[in-house]
This record gives sequence, C-alpha cells and structure tokens, in this order.
Amino acid sequence: IMTHDLNDVITFWNQGAEFMYGWTNAEALGQETHRLLQTQFPQPLPEIKAQLQAQGYWEGELLHTRRDGLTITVNSRWVMQKDQLGKPIKVLEINTDITQQQAALRERKQAEADLQRQMIQKQLLWNITQSVRQSLDIQDILATAVREVHHTLGVDRASVYQFNPDWSGYFVVESVSPGWVKLVNNDMAKVCEDTHLQKTQGGRFQQHQNFVVNDIYRMGLHTCHIQLLEQFQAKAYAVTPIFAGDTLWGLLAIYHNAAPRDWESWEVSLLEQISSQLAIAIQQSQLYAKLQIELQERRQAETMTRESDRRWRLLFENTNLAVISIDTNGTIEAANPFFLKLTGYAENEVIGKNWFILFFLPRQIPEQIKLFQTHLKKTSYPSLQSKILTKTGEEKIINWNNTFLRNAQGEVMGVTGIGEDITERQAVEKLKDEFISIVSHELRTPLTSIRGSLGLLMAGVMDDDPVAMKRMIEIAAIDTERLVRLVNDILDLEKLEMGRISLIREWCDAADLVQRSVEVMASSAQAAGVTLEIVAPSVQIWVAPDRIIQTFTNLLSNAIKFSTAGGVVALRAEIIDEVILDTKNDQDYPSQVIPQRLLSSHILFSVQDQGRGIPEDKLETIFGRFQQVDASDSRDQGGTGLGLAICKSIVQQHSGQIWAESTWGEGSTFFFALPLP
Repeated sequence: IMTHDLNDVITFWNQGAEFMYGWTNAEALGQETHRLLQTQFPQPLPEIKAQLQAQGYWEGELLHTRRDGLTITVNSRWVMQKDQLGKPIKVLEINTDITQQQAALRERKQAEADLQRQMIQKQLLWNITQSVRQSLDIQDILATAVREVHHTLGVDRASVYQFNPDWSGYFVVESVSPGWVKLVNNDMAKVCEDTHLQKTQGGRFQQHQNFVVNDIYRMGLHTCHIQLLEQFQAKAYAVTPIFAGDTLWGLLAIYHNAAPRDWESWEVSLLEQISSQLAIAIQQSQLYAKLQIELQERRQAETMTRESDRRWRLLFENTNLAVISIDTNGTIEAANPFFLKLTGYAENEVIGKNWFILFFLPRQIPEQIKLFQTHLKKTSYPSLQSKILTKTGEEKIINWNNTFLRNAQGEVMGVTGIGEDITERQAVEKLKDEFISIVSHELRTPLTSIRGSLGLLMAGVMDDDPVAMKRMIEIAAIDTERLVRLVNDILDLEKLEMGRISLIREWCDAADLVQRSVEVMASSAQAAGVTLEIVAPSVQIWVAPDRIIQTFTNLLSNAIKFSTAGGVVALRAEIIDEVILDTKNDQDYPSQVIPQRLLSSHILFSVQDQGRGIPEDKLETIFGRFQQVDASDSRDQGGTGLGLAICKSIVQQHSGQIWAESTWGEGSTFFFALPLP
C-alpha cells in the first residue's frame, strides 16, 4: 500500500511495499512513484488520471521494476482521496503481485497450445499415412502430402523437388497460396543457374542433413542462389531430404514468401517424419511399378516370367526395408534378407513358423492374434508400429505398411508387410525427452531453490534472523549436492552404456566384496536404525571390483532408504551349479530378457528389505532412467532415479542379469547373477 500526491510524489509506503519492491520507507518517501518503479502502463497516464478524476478510482495491471531489477506484474487499484471540502488531495494505491499467477496462466496456455499442435501433427501424419496406405500412385501421395503440409503449417508454399540422374532436378508437385508464382510446369527463364547441387551430387542432403533458412539475406547465401530465391519470391525456407532406400530421391520444402520466418524445431521435425513416410511410399510405389511391369511380361512369354521373377527377387533381397508375408493363420511364407539380418534368424528358422509365437512375448500373443483377425475383416490393412523380439531377445520397433494378398476371387490369402526399423530413431526421441525432463525438473527444481535461497540472503531478508539464514544456506548446499550427484550419475551411466569406461577385471573374493560394501553402508544403516545381515561364501570371481561394490552399495542404499527403523536388510550370495530361471521372468521383465535355458555355475547375489515394496506394474520399468516407485521419492529420499539403471548397465557388462521381486507392503528383493569362469 502506498499514497502519493497529485504530482505522483510518494507520501506513504507501508511494510508490504517495502517487501514487494525492496525499497525502505525512508528511501521511497519523496520519490516520484512512476520513476522509482519504472511503471509500464497499459494506456497513456493522462487517460488513467482522467478516469481517476471522473469516477474516483481506477483499476488495471501494471508492470513495476523492483529494487533488484526484477520486473513484476501487479494488479493495481487507485482510489482518489479528498479533503472535507471534496477537493482531491492524494491517491491511494493498493498493489498485489500477480507475477506467479500470470506465469502459471502463460504456462497453461502454452501447454494447451502444445497439445493442440501435437493433435494437428498427429492428424497430418495420419492423413499422409492413410494416403500412403490407400494409394500406390506416388503423384497422388506427393500431392496430398504438400497440400496437408501447406494447410497445417500455414506456409505460403510446400513442394517436392525430384533429382534427375545428373543431379539437376525439377519441382514435381506444389501447394501454393493465391498470388504467388507457380513453380511446377513453369517455363520462366531463370535469372541464373545455381549448379551447387549438381557439382556436389546432392551436397549436404546426401548426409541426411536439413537446411533451414529463416532469412535468405542473413545466411551468407551465394548471390546466384539469392537471385533465384527472389525470382521464386521466397524470404525463408526449410528443406529436408527424401531417400528411396540409400539413394537421395528428392527434397521436401516449405517456403514463407511474405517475410522472413523463424522456423520452429517441431516444424522441421515434422518435415522429417513426413519425409520418412514419403520414402516408404516411393519405395512401395517403385516396388509396385516394377511388379506391374513384370506381371505384364509374364503374360507375354514364359521366358519373360522367369526374368521378372529374377528381378523381383533381386529387389526383394536388396531393399533396405524389412519385407514379410504371412497367411491368414499367421504362418510365415516369405521373409527377405534384410528382415532376417534385422532379427538374427536364418531363413529355415522363420519360414513355416508362426509369426506371433516367434516374434512376440507369450503374454502378448492373444492380444496380437485378436488384433490381426480384426484387421483381416476390414477392406484394408492399416499401417502401424509394433515391437518385435529378435533371436537374442532384443526389442525392435518397426513401422509397417501392410497390404492384403488376394486370390483371383478377391479373397484375402495373407498379408505382406513392408517395414522400416525405427528403433534408433525412437531411442533418440527418448533421449531428447529424458534431456528435457532433466532440464525441466531434475535440474530446474534444485536450481530454483538455490536461486531463491541466495536471493533472500542477498536481499538481506534474513539479516536479523541467523537461524533462518543458516537454514537457507543449508537448503542451497543440499540442493547443490543433489545436482552434483545427478550430474555424476548421468556421466557414469552414459560412459558405461557407451563403453567409455573400461572394466578392469581381476580375481576377487566375493565375500570380501560383500563385506567392503557393507562397511561402506554401515553408518547409513545405523543412522536409519536398520540392521545389515550378510551371508556370502568365499569364492573367486572375475569382475571389476569397484563397479561390483558400486552395484552393492546402490542396492543397499535403496533398501536402507525404504526400510523402517528396526528393519533388517539382508545381503546374500550363493553358488548355483544349475538354474532354470522361471519363464515368468521372460514375461514380466522383457527389458532384461532373461533366457529360459540352463545357466550353469553362477553366483547369485540378493539384497532383501522389509520396506513398503514395489507395485507389480512398476517391476518392469524400475531399472529405467529416472524411474521412481513414487514421484515424491526423488524429493523425499534424495535419489536421482539413476541408481538402478547404473546397476543394470554394470551387471550386463559383466554378462550377468538383474531383476527384482516384490510383495507390496512386505518388502522387495533385488537379484543379480554373474557367471563363474
């Protein structure tokens, strides 16, 4: 609350104003209020004063600058105060800081805009995918693609450019807003010939790189190139390559003609996804075109039939897409070499086998068969993504385009699927999402806390309260330590998974490693009131001792954190000459892919606690990055969510396996088995 006279000079400044703006009462009194606060008005000040004079009050949102330079948004209400004769003498201001509410509103609007954008993207991709699935006419598919992109992204032009064998090229299709020159079938004389792509045989696009230009005059483009773009009326553009297999087929481009434009990353990413769909459509169209030619030749002569078969087989065997054919019962009738290489099977291990039994987990089979039978009853088979298991148990994510195989009577005899392996692409997207998660939560939360603590200390708010000041420093120190742990864990995990940490193995005594690990965690267990029990035989194992101790201490640390005072945490080890791991492990923990065959001469370690346990639906994901049983665990227990992921990486690099078993409310047991040489 403050008051100022009719010349805007401050005459009253309460403690709330001191706290909100940082200036003391003595510093504020006598100052010109709008100059002190650097007020930004929603309308001219004379208009506000006129309204204040007319109705006695004014209310609106203002931007004020605090003493520390931070700009805040306030809801400001002005009331004209008058003397006994009714003459205006001063103005009362009541200001409320609504900065956080405004920020929350902006975040909500941004989230709504992001959701709307995602829906638009999905609809665009769906429309193009449907076009790819329903038509083999590449011209129709390309026309649909540029039309949808033009409409969805709101650009002035979307086009597809196709290369000739000599790396010259031409615009195949375009969708352009009214009033702009057309590029397709345009015989205009070019102002100059830009031969860069011909000389470089595709240039950067051969390396799967995009080219994004926000302003053609700020990118250092060649003069000839700028002149051509001016002739095409483009001020900004973004281009992504289209490949047919390993061959650069052409370019997908969007243009903004009216003015420069800052292309957003999601727009470029969307172009890449559409380019991938067009790549499948082009190869599918090429396959279909070749097949049509060969069918025509078969009708002409038997000799040409054999040649057609040879050509089809060559294409079938050399395409960089997975091709698989199954009958209506799911029996595999054909699989190309690329598919066999992808899954690790020999041809005789696949042909004649059941698709669902061979490539899906037992618990997934009923659902997959039901879905397959449902699609067989439709007029067409939709494009879809599915996860299949390779021979070694590795998951592969395949983007399938499926086509019915029909007999002369039009009856469905089976399905041929042409698939693209997008596992690595999905992994990259996951890494991007994880990085965003780290920045938005794991890093931003402690940094915000540290900044808040230091800001309060710097502002002198705690100068008169040493206890509160010490607590603020402790909070900043705790959050700093958390950041250090998080960064160290991330670096450790990345180095382990990328193989940049050499595991220097040596002969170690298992009992000694267990004892050393318990000694490390003894003080933590004592502080938590938890008893540690160990049972470990003396046996020599070939391991990297520091990494195995790291695994033990991570598991013990988790067990202690989630145990109640008076509880017992047991670390045991036993030699097992022959073990048949239960088949349910294969179903419940597909990420670990524990084999069902006999495992001879293993040492099995276990860490058992009496804590709250882990829900059954979390057992499958608990070893992933930033996975917590409860979202509050990271905050309450101080963990980074990476400990179990690090344990898993260490154990797997020792050719071992790790998994968990738990009963909710009764505790958990984490196992890992290492082979004995």
